[in-house]
Amino acid sequence: MASTVTKRTKILLLLGIIGTVFLILGCVSLIVFDDIIHSQVSKQIPLNKKGKTYQEWKSPKVPIYFQVWAFDIVNHLEILDGQKPAVLQRGPYTYREKRTKHGVKFFENGTVFYKERRSFVFDRSLSVGPENDTVTSVNLAMAAVMTVLRYEPSLLKTLVDGAFKFWGETLFVKMSVHDLLWGREDNILKAVTDLAKSYNVTLPINDTVGLLMGQNNSNTGDFIIHSGQRGLTDFASIVSWNGERELSVWTSDYANSINGSLGVFFPPFVRKDRNQDIFSTDLTRSLSLTFQKEVELHGIPLYKFYAPPITFANVSINPLNAGFCTPPGHCLPSGLLNMTNVYYGVPLVLSNPNFLFCDPDIVESVRGLRPDREAYENHLNIEPFTGITMDGAKRMQINLHLQRIDDFPETYKLRPVFMPILWLNESARIPKDQADDFKHQVLNMVFALTIVKYCLIGLGAFLLLIAASFPLVHRIVRNRSSDGDNGNIQRSRQSRGLNRTNRNNNSDDDPILDHTSGSDNGQDIY
Repeated sequence: MASTVTKRTKILLLLGIIGTVFLILGCVSLIVFDDIIHSQVSKQIPLNKKGKTYQEWKSPKVPIYFQVWAFDIVNHLEILDGQKPAVLQRGPYTYREKRTKHGVKFFENGTVFYKERRSFVFDRSLSVGPENDTVTSVNLAMAAVMTVLRYEPSLLKTLVDGAFKFWGETLFVKMSVHDLLWGREDNILKAVTDLAKSYNVTLPINDTVGLLMGQNNSNTGDFIIHSGQRGLTDFASIVSWNGERELSVWTSDYANSINGSLGVFFPPFVRKDRNQDIFSTDLTRSLSLTFQKEVELHGIPLYKFYAPPITFANVSINPLNAGFCTPPGHCLPSGLLNMTNVYYGVPLVLSNPNFLFCDPDIVESVRGLRPDREAYENHLNIEPFTGITMDGAKRMQINLHLQRIDDFPETYKLRPVFMPILWLNESARIPKDQADDFKHQVLNMVFALTIVKYCLIGLGAFLLLIAASFPLVHRIVRNRSSDGDNGNIQRSRQSRGLNRTNRNNNSDDDPILDHTSGSDNGQDIY
């Protein structure tokens, strides 16, 4: 019996020791394994000409799609008569976008200089029709000229209006999707430009006008960013753009600040409680993206960040946006960004597609729009360990501010409106084969280490629980067994006592016993 107890004690002691060791190793691994993960990721992330990140950064392999939806104005005559505009959305017209960096120079202070070239190639197979599909839209050249001349002498405006009529220019025209985007030559523009110069007025256009004119096969600017070689805290964040550390088109330091990265790379180990800042060359401003939810792509867990409604909210909701009011104090309703200063006087206003997150009055000002958060929201899905964007969509709508302008009779009955021209969706998503490579190179190590450390903690706690609970269980079982034995003994004793009693009672009635008893008393039966 003593040998069995000693053996049991040794087993429990061994389980306790092993459980304690596993638990300690698991707790230590919470720190050590995280350090290992940080170390391995930190070795792969910084930009250098021999690193894996550099090649993907310099010439991205992930396909980028640039999609366009044009708004076809279906009641242009009624608009000129003061009616609410009605539009039909036509698209997508899809282009394959290619980005390459050139002129790359690394500096000893941990920064890198480069230029980025963008090119677009139309993909008919991913489009609803050819580029030469036509839509009825606003005459961009005419609207731009009228707006720029708005506060100029009446004589000049009257002469320009006469030139428009002579050349047959009208406020609404039919044009191809290609011309709307990339521009078309307009013979009247040169004549009007020369006429304006005679009054010492410089127009912001030449003989070609298009919303994305000059952006195909062109550079997006000169960039200097942090390479990560001196630390990853500011990795990929912009130091300067076109030689400037801040903008000059807005009216406050906040609005003119250049913050964050370009949205492809972020500092690693992304946290949900910290916004991710990006700078958009298309918007000419910085944006702060907020964590929305966890998502998954090709088996890779991602953090989804998006541009919330407060991003373009009116100053009554977001006072920081006062710097985007141009001129100062002239603030647009929520959801709109005035780009007139950026486009040299052309009254372009940007928004989310279909006026998503815009003031309700703006949404109701045009018939045919249906704001949909899922379809039109800007977002980036970021892999949290590396800070690499695996999926994202940058969406914006280009609108033209139409209103009455004196001395241009065609505008006299116009109701003020932000007329939608088109909206763009620039998106990229890592293909499955590249996602599998990423998981093999990075995430498998992370998952393996994570599983090991939690298995150590779980197994250690389980063994300790067994070692601690076994004596208690054994005591309970023993007590129950002891109670059972005592009951059996008591029942046995009671049974024996009952038998003796029965035997005594039976002896009083037995005649043989009585006869024997009589003989014993000396009585003669004969």
